[in-house]
Amino acid sequence: MIYDLDHVNIVTSSFTETVSFYETKLGLVSRPGVSSVNRTENSWLETQQGVVVIHVNGPLDSTAPPAGATGRLDHFALRCHDLAGMTQRLETSGTTFEQRRIAARAMTQLILYDPNGIKVELTFIDGDGPMLS
Repeated sequence: MIYDLDHVNIVTSSFTETVSFYETKLGLVSRPGVSSVNRTENSWLETQQGVVVIHVNGPLDSTAPPAGATGRLDHFALRCHDLAGMTQRLETSGTTFEQRRIAARAMTQLILYDPNGIKVELTFIDGDGPMLS
């Protein structure tokens, strides 16, 4: 039985920019990656609690999907806390994002795009600090 999402994998020619985006914009921590394929550019991005959520790889050869080419993947979502803190972090770093209130699910989402054009939803459940209007 499936009970959780393990991680999302991003293969990109913009390896350094992608790792930096998730570190500086979202506060994830990068550590050297281990995978089944020997890659020179390979990083795991984890939460402050050490939970791996994103695996970033450089391409195996000189080609990688172009920015914005996500195939049939529309987005991935990360469950978060501290909406006000994340909003401030994104605004301070000059990151463009959209805020969506989903009252029927008692949540607020922040929608942004990484350097590869991948849509990222940051989801905040009501009751985790003050909500923004």
